[in-house]
Amino acid sequence: MNTKKKIFFSVMSLGLLISVIMAVITRGDVWWEQIFQHDKTDVFMDFFHSMTDSANENPYSYGVLYPPITYVFYRFMSFFIPENVVKVGGRILRENYASLMVFFFYTVFTILAFAEIIRGLYKDKKTQALLIVLLIMSGPFLFLAERGNSVIVAFIFAGIFFLWKDSDNKIKKEIALIALGFSFGIKIYPAVFGLILLKDKKYKEAIRCIIYALIIFFVPFFLFGGIESIGQFFGGITHNMDKEGSVQAGIGYKISFQSTYIALSAIFLRIQNTEAFMGLTSWFGHFTAGLTLLCAVLSKKRWQTVALLCCFMLGWPGFSYQYMLIFMAIPLTMFLQEEKKFDLLDLCYTVLFIFQFVLFTINIITVAYLAGGVCLMKFLNLVENCGLMGMTWLLILEVFVRFFKEGYVKKPAKTLKKA
Repeated sequence: MNTKKKIFFSVMSLGLLISVIMAVITRGDVWWEQIFQHDKTDVFMDFFHSMTDSANENPYSYGVLYPPITYVFYRFMSFFIPENVVKVGGRILRENYASLMVFFFYTVFTILAFAEIIRGLYKDKKTQALLIVLLIMSGPFLFLAERGNSVIVAFIFAGIFFLWKDSDNKIKKEIALIALGFSFGIKIYPAVFGLILLKDKKYKEAIRCIIYALIIFFVPFFLFGGIESIGQFFGGITHNMDKEGSVQAGIGYKISFQSTYIALSAIFLRIQNTEAFMGLTSWFGHFTAGLTLLCAVLSKKRWQTVALLCCFMLGWPGFSYQYMLIFMAIPLTMFLQEEKKFDLLDLCYTVLFIFQFVLFTINIITVAYLAGGVCLMKFLNLVENCGLMGMTWLLILEVFVRFFKEGYVKKPAKTLKKA
């Protein structure tokens, strides 16, 4: 086991142990204070609300946010539940025995699929099981489980893309392209991974992937209201961006660049959050995202390219939530398997990965009070934000330094000394 693995697994295991002890001491309260959403009556409701929404002819008429392929998936699962129960409402649905069993099987299947993706990406059989357990018991994954969010399905399809995109088997390679299309169709953000195909000069594959993605994204709209629902969908996205980007909404549970800048300014500079400051941090977040995307194109190491693309897709949207950090598990597996001499940079990256995944729950209820809003940022959420932001800027700096150091800036020609 190399040094970076020893550090990562040791700290992650220690964090999990401390969190379990704290959960026992506080009778579980610390997990609610640090990991899960503050509303204890809303557990699993991303799943059950979506299932109820899928039963409507046009859920976009009242502002739902998920792309239609997601509701096709939920509608299929609703066929296992009495129709009158599905249409009553998400909270009633959560109390029904049939819907609970559907949720149980969905959860088991997605966790097993998640584990299989990690197993395929991470080849070290000695520590495979440990990595899977630590990721499933990480802060982002537990928050994902508590919400019952479909992002895990998007992750699974993205994982299939990374597993098979370079396969010699033409069928697997085509499935990889279709899988990325499904990942895009579910959460939109993973579209950024298509840049890897362009960077590898696989232009034909990129075109086919775009075609698959557009078909998967737009065709299901005709099951939920047709052309009209497309406009309603994008209108709902715009409205939600405005609402989530307001001072009143707060920055809790988010891992966007903007939320990190707001939290750090509130803590260290005592800057009170206002609409004007929201605008400034939003602009700085876009600037950071632009640099991140540029460095993803310039980077030479594959794990760094994937990490930068993940940083971009997680940090750029202002309403990006904690559970999106599970996508960082993909570059993590690549980083841990990189064979090179361990140095200071590797130590920094290891620590930053730990910040993003560690389950470290100390009894601090909230931080960044000055940021205000309904949802206050919790300590673990702040650690995750710092981990993502720190990795983003460290990657940007390393890529730019290497870019200039390796001769991309023309050196002046040497002049011959006169005799």
